[in-house]
Amino acid sequence: MTNIPNPTSPNPQTPVPPVSGNGSGPGQTNADIHDHPAWAINGFIMLGIFLIIAVLILVLGRVSPMTAFLAGTPAVIIGVWALTGFMVVGPNDAKVYNLFGRYNGTWTTPGFWWRVPFNTFRSVSRKLNNFESPVLKVNDALGTPIEVGTIVVWHVTEPARAILQIEDYQAFVRIQAESAVRQLAAYHPYDVSHTLVGQLASQGQLTADEAERQRRLRITLRGDPEAIAQELRRELDQRLTQVGVTIDDARIAHLAYAPEIASAMLQRQQAQAILDARAIIVEGAVQLTKSALAQLQRRGAESGDQAIIVSMDEHERAALASSLMVVLTGERSITPTMDVRRSTGIQGH
Repeated sequence: MTNIPNPTSPNPQTPVPPVSGNGSGPGQTNADIHDHPAWAINGFIMLGIFLIIAVLILVLGRVSPMTAFLAGTPAVIIGVWALTGFMVVGPNDAKVYNLFGRYNGTWTTPGFWWRVPFNTFRSVSRKLNNFESPVLKVNDALGTPIEVGTIVVWHVTEPARAILQIEDYQAFVRIQAESAVRQLAAYHPYDVSHTLVGQLASQGQLTADEAERQRRLRITLRGDPEAIAQELRRELDQRLTQVGVTIDDARIAHLAYAPEIASAMLQRQQAQAILDARAIIVEGAVQLTKSALAQLQRRGAESGDQAIIVSMDEHERAALASSLMVVLTGERSITPTMDVRRSTGIQGH
């Protein structure tokens, strides 16, 4: 049976137009809301005009009380209504106008102003805001449970979008920050894993997704704080631009293993540090031993006396190298010993 599409149901491949947001009028959708300047006039000028009208009504009252009453009553009513149009705008503040349920502009110039009282408004602060997220317990890219907390600095750049496209933009910023941190932790390991590094190095041709995953696994939360901070800012900017918020700074403020594995992971870090230190010591000892043997041979050749080298067989050279390695890599002071039998020519039985 052939399926006949229902003309009343939307085609899943056809984009559905956005629904009108809070504060938008007919035909005005969330996607159409962008900040544009509103209208206002200097409040002191309007206050002077109102005072002049009041003086004229008083003068008219002296000439003709009835005429003053008939003209003054509606003037007083209109004047009281007009007084509600005064507003004070502080530095880095904004007033978002709403005229009969429709966005009617944003006023950002500081000072004392008068607007048409039909325009109701909501105040939005454009000052810098910062908050410290609660410590979140998440799993890193290797599945290790860790604790992570962030500090985010942000400010509103488009007050109309912040007010009209979201119910509570401050709560929205906090929730999106926590979500971005969880996603970031899932992409990167807490610390360098030598086993993981070996596995990544052994892999051959990779797809684009696999290459991107490899790049993220090479960046660690503990070892690459600047790269992590940049990625976190970029992720938050993508999430919050739609509501008129700009991220000024975002970085990890708290990072630790979860309490249930902290002791074990600390032992692993200490063991890895000891191994790394030992590797450096052994590498240096090998270089010094090779240098010592080479210098003995070179000086014997320069002086023409090969006795010190010729008299040492392969086993004795190996013993000398072993002794040098013990001296160079040992943690305690070494007490030198001398083979008396060899130095005096006495042979043991």
